[in-house]
Amino acid sequence: MKNLTKDVVKEAAEHLIEAFGTTTTLDVKNRLRQLGFQAFQAEVSNFMDTLTSEEQWHFNHNGRYRVYRFGPDSNDTFHKYLEQGQHFWEILASNKEQIINEGLVGTTGQMTTNKFPTNRKSIAQSKKAHQAKLDQGYSEAVDQRLPFNLRQKYAQYLDQKPLKYTIGFFDVQASEKLTAEITLENNQKANGYIVQSKNAGYDFTWELPQSKEKLASILKNNAAVIRELQYDHKQLTGEKVAETKAYTQQEEQINEFQHFTPTNSSSFLDIEIQLEKVYKIDIWFEGGNQISLSKFDLDIHQELLPVARQILMQAG
Repeated sequence: MKNLTKDVVKEAAEHLIEAFGTTTTLDVKNRLRQLGFQAFQAEVSNFMDTLTSEEQWHFNHNGRYRVYRFGPDSNDTFHKYLEQGQHFWEILASNKEQIINEGLVGTTGQMTTNKFPTNRKSIAQSKKAHQAKLDQGYSEAVDQRLPFNLRQKYAQYLDQKPLKYTIGFFDVQASEKLTAEITLENNQKANGYIVQSKNAGYDFTWELPQSKEKLASILKNNAAVIRELQYDHKQLTGEKVAETKAYTQQEEQINEFQHFTPTNSSSFLDIEIQLEKVYKIDIWFEGGNQISLSKFDLDIHQELLPVARQILMQAG
């Protein structure tokens, strides 16, 4: 006959309580014997006393035996991530639900969901599944992907290939050079350029995959002040000009002029940007799908930037 363990007694007791609402040490002992275990009343009683304390079960006496029932359902969470070679296995139990995610390391994998009548049962079954994986040779590892809740929320985008990113910044400190036709005080025209110092907003766009590394270098460091920016396209979304200076093509300053007309696209002489100043990230995918991540809806460091970085990794 098989020897008893606390886990075996717990499983037998939980089975009876779930089936009948209550159980006794006698009922648990009889079930264990039916299952082929060497069960004695005193030993079962000792295990039940320990489990009552650990699991916060309720009990009362019916004269000869204690009658056990579940206490309030658990609100605990059980979450484990394991790897074996190139394969990963992850389990999350909470809210009467068990989610198993498994596949090749570095991929989103496949998810399966199981419902249970109680959260207590969900966690108990998840712990058994976790132990079974450990017995198969899996071991604890650090998951490099997004947190579980974000992978669930953005699941439909995490296996798609992004084609383009547009990131909107505000409060950009910039010195911008514009080639221009300048109208002088005497109404004569002169070709030259304008240098403007400004606080502005810009939308910058990167085409993928060719500009993936340029964009990755910008997104990698939350605290960095960006002073060099390589992008594919830009659009001014607003500005407050602090100073405007005009110059001839020979780089001589024009002290007096009426106005100017830009004749070509502008370029930055100096720029200072911080990721803290991102207000949106728009991402386009193969097949025409698009997602917009907004600072006004999402925590920039806990969700907006991590999701944008994760999706960028899929660009190839």
